[in-house]
Amino acid sequence: MSAVFAMNLVPLAAQEACEPVVLPPGENQVVISGEAPPRSPVCYLLEGREGDALHLRLLGAGNTMFTVVGVIDARIDYRFLMEGKSYEIHITQMLQSDDPEPFRLRLTISGGKESGLLLLRDPIAIRRLQSVLGTLGYDPGPVDGIFGGKSRAALAEFLNEHDIGLPPLPTEAAMQALTDTLNRLAARLDQAKAEREFRLKALS
Repeated sequence: MSAVFAMNLVPLAAQEACEPVVLPPGENQVVISGEAPPRSPVCYLLEGREGDALHLRLLGAGNTMFTVVGVIDARIDYRFLMEGKSYEIHITQMLQSDDPEPFRLRLTISGGKESGLLLLRDPIAIRRLQSVLGTLGYDPGPVDGIFGGKSRAALAEFLNEHDIGLPPLPTEAAMQALTDTLNRLAARLDQAKAEREFRLKALS
């Protein structure tokens, strides 16, 4: 895997030309350090390649967030499949301060297949995703292998409630997040059952 390349770019106000982000040859990841001024976004520009996945993450416990114009607003962690076009990344303060807020933004680019963001095409896989959503207490509508509006809304609700930076689409990554959550819930239930049985034995 390529090493992380760190760079300090001078961010520009969003109304000006955005500072281009260019990864060095052979690298798939870069960390940008800068400062977000009060009441004004800073802007970076990334040229997307069709089918590649972009993962953006603000590192550390800072007071900043990013918006990818036309994709997602006000996040600290998000990944999505890119199209062959330019993407504006705006970084702003989360809670308005009178002073500039430092930030470190990590950008990672990977192939769509290895990212887990390719859409599930098999109706059986989509039915499984819908079934897990229902088991976790969300309403995906009919478990019919067709990812319609209700399924999308249920998945979006799950992702938002668990602060998972994924688009509300039937992808391998979304299925993995659902499965991991279900497994954690099952483990907690098993632990609670074991503790209850232990207490009953102790009282008998």
